[in-house]
Amino acid sequence: QVEQRVGSNWLKSRMGIQFSGRQRVVIEFTVLPDGHIDDVTIKETTGADAFNRSALRAVQASDPLPPLPNQYRIQGNRIRFVAIFEYPTQ
Repeated sequence: QVEQRVGSNWLKSRMGIQFSGRQRVVIEFTVLPDGHIDDVTIKETTGADAFNRSALRAVQASDPLPPLPNQYRIQGNRIRFVAIFEYPTQ
């Protein structure tokens, strides 16, 4: 569900932006037991600011996600996710 939700928000947020060359950004974030997203950080990038911002917006626009399943909600667990956004030249 996380990949699907973030991916659909990324497609919407990058519409109308043209990138040249291969772009890649790795974003790490935490999902709290109630589904809220926290600690969103860029871990790796090819350096295109507009591309990085579009990926960050996709993660932020996905907040909140559905609550974590019960087996992950023990003692307030937080789950870390890594999202890799790539844009090949067509």
